[in-house]
Amino acid sequence: MTNLADAIILARHHGHPADRAVLDRAVRKGRLVRLIVGAYVDAAVWQAFDGRERHLLRAHAARLIRRRRLVFSHWTAAAVWGLPLVDPLPESVHVVAEPASGGRTDSRLVRHCVGIPEPTTWLHGLEVTGLARTVMDLARIAPFPTSVAVADAALARGGGVTRDELEAHVGPPRHRGAARAARVAAFADAGSGSPGESVSRASMALAGIPRPVLQHRFDDQTGAMFVDFWWPRFGLVGEFDGAVKYDDPVFLRGRTPQQALLDEKRREDRIRALGPRVTRWGWDVARSPGRLRAQLVAAGIRDERYRDW
Repeated sequence: MTNLADAIILARHHGHPADRAVLDRAVRKGRLVRLIVGAYVDAAVWQAFDGRERHLLRAHAARLIRRRRLVFSHWTAAAVWGLPLVDPLPESVHVVAEPASGGRTDSRLVRHCVGIPEPTTWLHGLEVTGLARTVMDLARIAPFPTSVAVADAALARGGGVTRDELEAHVGPPRHRGAARAARVAAFADAGSGSPGESVSRASMALAGIPRPVLQHRFDDQTGAMFVDFWWPRFGLVGEFDGAVKYDDPVFLRGRTPQQALLDEKRREDRIRALGPRVTRWGWDVARSPGRLRAQLVAAGIRDERYRDW
């Protein structure tokens, strides 16, 4: 991650009123973007950044403007930690603060007055809540599928967190969102291979689909194949088919997108030759418990509600 703070233009470095007027005029003309009051960035730089970089740019701006301790949390800490965020990031950055600070929200800065947990971590020039605390803070306020994707990734990360660490940050049962956080901690699974698979699994649970086996291995004379989801009692394989597969250099491994697509088709043919049926879906279905349930029932899962999660 590049040093995003270097791109920030601070109004306090332009103390003369005439200089401030130049900045405001540049915003009106579209040459600058106002991040928060007193902090700007060149519009061309802003346009080149993705949603995560834009959010982090605002976090750096908040730290520079306030010139006091800010411990970033929730969505912002998750972005700093590089966790997969399947929903757009909010425009406001999030911090934790002591209860005495009053819980005010101002100029795209949201304070969660729940106390500052120790220890914190410095990453990319920002002080953030620890990884397990970040995951559970987000689980208290984010949709269940979003929280599951974050928790799965944290468990699967090398040097990441354990389920016990997640559960230690659930908080007392009476605390707001504690039940939601506890459910995410219990549901999270390091075996999930991607955010799309995590969201799919969460939608399955919400839709009453039976629990699948994750990353099941099939073998034929060509070699081993691992599938995203396997329901042995129904002879059904489920595969999340996100478009990122066909433009991610890690997945492509030097292949063209067309070659990767052809390889996936051949792999599916090999699985079908062993007997299972195969059904695939993308993000639009993964995000919808109802649509995913309908597809899986049509593919062969018995049409009844299951309670085995």
